[in-house]
Amino acid sequence: MKTIVSVVSVALVATFLIGCASNPPPRKNANGVYTLFRQDLRGVFGDPDSFRASVLMEAEKIADDDGGVIIPLSFKQTPVGNLAHWATIEYRFLVGSPADVKARDKSVRTSIGDSSEKVTSMFGDPVDRQFRGKAEAWTYVDMVGIEDYKYSVVWFLDSAVVGITTYRYSGQMESGLRTINWEQAPDKILEVRNR
Repeated sequence: MKTIVSVVSVALVATFLIGCASNPPPRKNANGVYTLFRQDLRGVFGDPDSFRASVLMEAEKIADDDGGVIIPLSFKQTPVGNLAHWATIEYRFLVGSPADVKARDKSVRTSIGDSSEKVTSMFGDPVDRQFRGKAEAWTYVDMVGIEDYKYSVVWFLDSAVVGITTYRYSGQMESGLRTINWEQAPDKILEVRNR
């Protein structure tokens, strides 16, 4: 019985010491994207919420040290699994000014009359495309917080932008995609002014 208690005690102490081990430093690539990869080495004794909070606080400290704000790109959290499969978080983000955050906003950068080619060159391919006659609706998604997404629906008529609508969704990104309600679509360009 003493042997079992000793083995369990050693295992608990080892788990505690491993849990205190440090994670690798944050990485910053040539494009300025930070990657924080963290493992919660406390295993089943770890708390997912406090683990998540500690990673977010670390990212905030990085942004504060750089004198900017976080622009989240991706956040992936996996729970603790079987033997030697620790809970992990990989958080990718940029650090920028509040003006940088606004500059990434598709609704600010898109203008009535922009061609579909211009929109593609600015934002890349949409995550969803739907058609109805000569009208198209392209959906783009931006991560604005942890599991918080902004969806921008760019409306086209004859391959020219006629409007944009946005909405937010908290949860899994794919769950926030909506079937296009064509009753919301602008049906014509009222006026185009050159800037």
